[in-house]
Amino acid sequence: MTFVIAEKTIESLGIEEIAQFKGRIEHLQKEFYQHFSKGTGEIMIFRAPGRVNLIGEHTDYNGLPVLPMAINRDILIACRPRPDEVVDLYSLQEIQKAQFSISKEIAPSATGNWDNYVRAAAQALQRYVAGSSPLRSSLLKGFEGIVDGNIPPGSGLSSSSAMVVAVAVALADINQLKIEKKELADLCAKGERYVGTQGGGMDQAISVMGKKGYALKIDFFPLRTEATPLSSDYAFVICNSTVVAEKSGAAQRAYNQRTVECRLGVLLYKKDIREEKKEFYQRLGDIPSQDYGHFLNDLIDQDKYTLEAISRRTKVSMETIKKEYLTFSNGSIFHDYGESYQIRKRCRHVITEGQRVEDSKRVLFNGDFQKFGQLMDESFRSCALDYEISCPSIDRLIQICKSAGALGSRITGAGFGGCIVNLLDKKRVAFFIESVSREYYQNYLKKSREFWQSQILLSSACSGAGRLA
Repeated sequence: MTFVIAEKTIESLGIEEIAQFKGRIEHLQKEFYQHFSKGTGEIMIFRAPGRVNLIGEHTDYNGLPVLPMAINRDILIACRPRPDEVVDLYSLQEIQKAQFSISKEIAPSATGNWDNYVRAAAQALQRYVAGSSPLRSSLLKGFEGIVDGNIPPGSGLSSSSAMVVAVAVALADINQLKIEKKELADLCAKGERYVGTQGGGMDQAISVMGKKGYALKIDFFPLRTEATPLSSDYAFVICNSTVVAEKSGAAQRAYNQRTVECRLGVLLYKKDIREEKKEFYQRLGDIPSQDYGHFLNDLIDQDKYTLEAISRRTKVSMETIKKEYLTFSNGSIFHDYGESYQIRKRCRHVITEGQRVEDSKRVLFNGDFQKFGQLMDESFRSCALDYEISCPSIDRLIQICKSAGALGSRITGAGFGGCIVNLLDKKRVAFFIESVSREYYQNYLKKSREFWQSQILLSSACSGAGRLA
């Protein structure tokens, strides 16, 4: 079978990338026929890119903006529609299958299994169908397919969300669902909470709505995007620390605790305002900017709080706090072990980071990449000291990258490992890559040249998810 890549895809991706896709598509085709019979149905190819967040970490679920770009690393699915509700998807990366039947409520696999991201997409689309009056009683038709990708898992480049988006795009196309991009991004964001991680909507929005040559400033509640131009004189180079921090694994509790700490900050704010206004404040982004100083310096007057202390301070019962602030959208509850919550530091990071996103949009429109690099550096200090999502390997990698000429360097993604993103004058990219490979990968990690070549990515802003063939 010959795959024909759509003309609009060629325009948005570029000739060099299309050539790479053709080789990968041929490989997927070969693998498909090794795993599935040669039937008569059409084989379709779907793609969803990963992303690098240039600035704005852990702001999305708090109702404040982010500034990511979709990157030239992605998930590809080669699939063929089935006449029933079965999804049978083999992963070349995981060397295992996701196999289940779509139903009104799809049971998850064990926590941490990759196929939960496949199930998450199917569950989100099935709930969408259940809410659409002409299709309310219908079940989605499934597919059989092969999935592969070149986004390093656990690297902070959103391989998991790209998987959710790729499966959702495939199911929507196969079932002829007409869903606007913004609505699909929102569906995928809500759907991914199926795996138990309480993130925002950045990863899914940029994977669906990415634009070639642009970063997107994304605001939430409701979802809004604004294309922000990137200069061809500068480059973003991603370096993988190789410390894996799976949000569905060991790092999940630390990630979710920061979500809880921000929610508890909102509770402390609501305690101080008039009763009739309390309902309007659900996230840190709802707090008026003129109240930030009072909020951080006066209302949060301790470095650490226990739930008991918050209950006494706000006169809200422990039962209500756990129900309204420690319970997530999938029904799971953050288990309190009597620990202290560092609310002031977490809220200070989120609020200042939201302002850095707004400042970044302005300086990028003005072409001031030197200032943008400074904002990236400020962001990392806040991520490391206030949100505490860095680690020794990330700290060392940042130091090396700055010494190698990066104008700005910061952690990207959920943190606790993963990747950093660096801003560079394009003239210095070759020197930068040589220096970082020697000092970090060879001297610090003691790895070979063949290893580091796959850990440094010269990224470019690309288009969002869709059907390739």
